Amino acid sequence: MNPIIEQKIKATRQEVEGTNAPPERKDGLRDLLDQAYATANGSPDKLVAMANAISLLIVHNVRAEIREGARMQAAIDAHQVVCRATRVPRTLREAMVSAAAQYPLIMLLAIGWAAERGWIGKLVEVFK
Repeated sequence: MNPIIEQKIKATRQEVEGTNAPPERKDGLRDLLDQAYATANGSPDKLVAMANAISLLIVHNVRAEIREGARMQAAIDAHQVVCRATRVPRTLREAMVSAAAQYPLIMLLAIGWAAERGWIGKLVEVFK
């Protein structure tokens, strides 16, 4: 076996053991490394070793894609809970603050226009 490949496999195995990945993911990565070692080590039946390695790679990639989709959806859901832009305002004040934060120039123009027409004074009198 090529000593560089052997060293990389050993270093990667130590790295896998040192991560806080879920146990089933670590197990899959260990299987891939074992198969890489068997393929590079010149196992008696190289074709079977290579076929097993390819099969494990496919399974690993499919599982990674499934997990990534679930993680991405969880991140989107969490963002929608805390993001002010996606929340429906519950009060007039919350709606005004949200509009002012998202569209400050439009809000300034609207306030200026309302002040010019004298509507702000009437609004203040209504809420006295």
